[in-house]
Amino acid sequence: MDRGIISVENPVVLILAQTPAKARRWAEMIRPVAKQILLSVDEVTDELQPEIVVTDSAKWDGAECGVIRIGQTGPADMLMPEQTTERELQLTCRLLGNIVRLRWREHRIAELQRHWQSEAFTDPLTGLYNRRAWDAELKERLENFPAADQDNVKPAESKAFLCLAIFDLDNLKRINDTFGHLAGDEVLKHAAKALRESLRPDDFVARLGGDEFGLLFWLPNAEIAQSVIERVRATVPRQLERAGMHVATASVGYRVVGRGDSPESLSSLFGMADAALRRAKESGRNWSVQEK
Repeated sequence: MDRGIISVENPVVLILAQTPAKARRWAEMIRPVAKQILLSVDEVTDELQPEIVVTDSAKWDGAECGVIRIGQTGPADMLMPEQTTERELQLTCRLLGNIVRLRWREHRIAELQRHWQSEAFTDPLTGLYNRRAWDAELKERLENFPAADQDNVKPAESKAFLCLAIFDLDNLKRINDTFGHLAGDEVLKHAAKALRESLRPDDFVARLGGDEFGLLFWLPNAEIAQSVIERVRATVPRQLERAGMHVATASVGYRVVGRGDSPESLSSLFGMADAALRRAKESGRNWSVQEK
C-alpha cells in the first residue's frame, strides 16, 4: 500500500475483542465499510497493515493506526459506548480511515522533505556536505561569533577561536590523467573518509568542489591550529595508502579568527584561507600555510 497517497478505499480493520462472540458481532457491523477484517494480530504482515484497530481491551502499539475503543477508557482516537449502533460504528470507521490516510500522507511528505533537504546539502560522490551546506554553516558560525566589543559575551572556552581551512589534493590531476577519472573519484572518496573520521563531532567538513575540501572547527586558543591542521592533513595519504589507492598529499591554507578580529576580517575569512592555500601550492605543495 502506498502510504503517500490518500485513498478512497475502505479501511483494513483489525478487531481485538475480549471474546470471540463480540469480535464476530463487530465484524458483521463493520463489514460493509471495511476493505478487509483481521481478527488476530497474527494476520498482520508487512504487506497487510491495519489502518484501524477496534478494541475493548488491548493496547495497540501501531502508532500509525487509528484506534477505536469500545466500552472502555484508554488510549484511543475514538471512544465509543458499549451500546454503539451499527451506523455509528460504520461512520466512525470511515471518518477515522480518512484521518489515518491524511496522517500517512503528512508523514510521507515529511520524509520526502527530509530526504530532499539531505540531497540538497550532500555531495553525491563523497557523502560529505556540499558547497551549499558549507556556505550556510559558515554564515551561521560567523553570525553567532561574538564581536570584540561584546564584553558581556563569554564564548565557551573550547570555542574562543574559529578556524577555517581549505584542503586541496596536490596530485589529483596527475592521477586522473594517468589512471582515469574513476581512479580519481576513488581517491576523493577515501580522502573524504580520512577527513571525516579525523574530526570531532562539532567540526564541519564539506567538499567545496573538485579536489578542494573545507573544514570549520572551534579552538580554545589560536596557537594549536597548526598542530590540528597537520594532524588532519597527515591522515589523507595514510588513509589512501591503507586502502591501496594512488597516494595523494594535501596542501592547506587556513585562517584563525577570535573576538579581537574586525568584522572585515570575519567577512573575508574564506578569501584569506584561499590566499594561504595558493601560497602553499606555489611553495612546493604538501604543507600548510596560515594567513595572519
